[in-house]
Parts: sequence; C-alpha cells; structure tokens
Amino acid sequence: MLCAIAAENDLYDAEVYRALLEVELGENVERWRSDLVFTGWKHIRAQLPLFLQAAADQKVTRALVAIDNDGGSKRHPEHLPAHDAAAQASDREGCRFCALATWLPASWRTDDRRACITVPVQTLETWRLCVSGHDFGERPPEAHYEEPIARPFAKRLARRLGIQTPQVSWSPIRSP
Repeated sequence: MLCAIAAENDLYDAEVYRALLEVELGENVERWRSDLVFTGWKHIRAQLPLFLQAAADQKVTRALVAIDNDGGSKRHPEHLPAHDAAAQASDREGCRFCALATWLPASWRTDDRRACITVPVQTLETWRLCVSGHDFGERPPEAHYEEPIARPFAKRLARRLGIQTPQVSWSPIRSP
C-alpha cells in the first residue's frame, strides 16, 4: 500500500508511523515521498493541504497525519464529541484531534475513495511508560522522560521495527 505520511519529524517519526502501520495492517506500506519536509506541527498545519493535494494528484489514496500532543497532560484536552472543532483548532492549547480534523482538506474528508488517519499522539516515551505500568504519581508524563525505562525506548523501537535510525545527533525529550 502506498501512503502519504505527514509527521513532525520527517526523518524519524514518519518512518516509525509507517512501520507501525505496516504491523497493524499486516501488509507492506510504502511511504509516498514529496519535496515537502515537515519540521513541526506548525509546518504540518501550513502545508497539509498542498501535501495531500500533491499526493492525490499522484493517485495516492491513503494518508496518515500525526502531530505530537505536546504537553498533553497539562494542555490539549482529550477530545470530546461536544467540542466545537473550529474553536478548539483556533486555540493554541485546544484539542489536537479537533485541530487535525479542521486541517484536513475537504477533498480528503468527503471522497470515499480516499482514507486519511489523523493521530494526535503523546510522545513515544509516554507510550513506553504507560505500557510498562510506570507509576506517574503526581508528576505529568513529560517529567519522567529522563528515566531509564523511557530514555532508550525510541531507539529500541526503531531497531525492533527494522528502521534505520537517521545519522543525526539527538537528545532525549525534556520537559519545557
């Protein structure tokens, strides 16, 4: 399956999502590539219509759009059906699910031949801590990212999924 993937870190996160999608679907997923390189949620918001239109022009009918729910334990409330999507999307600290829903072009929301998954996610480190049964206590998940169980998770996940980690230096996520 050919899939257009827009993620905050085009080199790493997008490839992790591709591999996870492949595992979930049980089939090969090839990433459609464009000249656009995403470098954060603001860039995704600004370039998503152009990216998805270019994908559609190339007959790509599947897409995945993912942004981090930065500071999700303190900001960006969990999605509720009662949310006013436009109001939430215009609020810098509003619901990320609503934001993604409003950023998605109508051509991808209304055409039954296309499918797009939008994913407002906590960071991979948060997932690892939750899966391991970590006790967060009174501190938000972001305060635990330096703990040994979370720190090496992204690299271990990449190796397990057979992903080549980009040759760039990076440090563990730190809370603001």
